[in-house]
Amino acid sequence: MITRIENENLYALLNTEGAYIEELVNKRTGRQHMWAYDAQLWPRRTSICFPIMSVLKNDETIIEGKTYHMENHGFLREMTLEIISSEKDSVTMRAQSNEMTRSHYPYDFQFDVTCRLEQDSLIVEYRVTNCSSIPMDYCLGVHTTYKVPIADGESMQDDLYLQFEQPETAGIHVVENNLQTHAYRPLLENTKVLPLKNAFDQGALIFDTKDLQSRSVSICSTKSAYKTSVNFEGWTQVAFWAKPGNMPFLCIEPMNGVADYVDTDGQFTSKPGLIRLQPGTQQLHRYIITVQ
Repeated sequence: MITRIENENLYALLNTEGAYIEELVNKRTGRQHMWAYDAQLWPRRTSICFPIMSVLKNDETIIEGKTYHMENHGFLREMTLEIISSEKDSVTMRAQSNEMTRSHYPYDFQFDVTCRLEQDSLIVEYRVTNCSSIPMDYCLGVHTTYKVPIADGESMQDDLYLQFEQPETAGIHVVENNLQTHAYRPLLENTKVLPLKNAFDQGALIFDTKDLQSRSVSICSTKSAYKTSVNFEGWTQVAFWAKPGNMPFLCIEPMNGVADYVDTDGQFTSKPGLIRLQPGTQQLHRYIITVQ
């Protein structure tokens, strides 16, 4: 089901299936900042990565002595959420553990998604609650797909770039066969700008946020003033990804956790970036999209 929220500056269309953001439009410019999904370009769509971010080695992990199968980015991406509250400018949706989720992940949980418009921003909050009687481990990531370019007649390869708040000197994770190594590759050297030309020929660019001074990044163009900015304060990684070539979308991915290491022992507790929730407690995660 699609639901609409709006304020004087923006409107957004949200899908209860997977909690996808289908549209985010600046009313003043009429510009769309979300990619119109095309299954031919991306067959297995993702919005929220839970309870894992990226992949498990061999799509398997061991939790409390039992082996579980879970595919790339987990299962919440394919769940239908229930709307539990709705106002003109905000909506909250909920997913809960069930027989299907427990066949892949043994914990009982509640996962609330709140989307709220404030001025020129869409604030997205995820509240994870451990409903189990034992501690619950999880990873969480965001896989929002932004429309590129925003203006007509521009090219992702020739005209677009990412701009950080501060000059950055930082490297990215080195990945082999979709699994994490323990190595990093230098990428940014005292610069705010990351050109998008051929940026993803070797896959996603994954930064540890502890290595960055910035807490937001913007998709910008050399030809227009339109801009999509994402604040990733509070997340341990931020990744950027698109399929190679002149794609119509770009993902900016705040993350807590990454793929399994190539030398993992297969235990879920060995997964990088896990968050542990005690029984009956909850954790709030937030990112903010601002459009111009």
